[in-house]
Amino acid sequence: MKDDEVREWIEVATHDVDTVHLLIKESGHPDIIIYHIHQAVEKLIKAAILRCEAPFEKSHRLDKLLNHAIFFIPI
Repeated sequence: MKDDEVREWIEVATHDVDTVHLLIKESGHPDIIIYHIHQAVEKLIKAAILRCEAPFEKSHRLDKLLNHAIFFIPI
């Protein structure tokens, strides 16, 4: 398992979440808030895939990443 890489994905995802909280507090633009939510979810899915030691191709499509994660992550 690539623990350091998994932690790094999670850490940068929390930065996006922190940014979302700040933007909401300051009545930020909804499109930018949604962008950062998307980024956080994308990074967390990638962390989950890496934790299972599964490869993933570089993609920003949440549907594609999630389907890939579901295939590799044991339930």
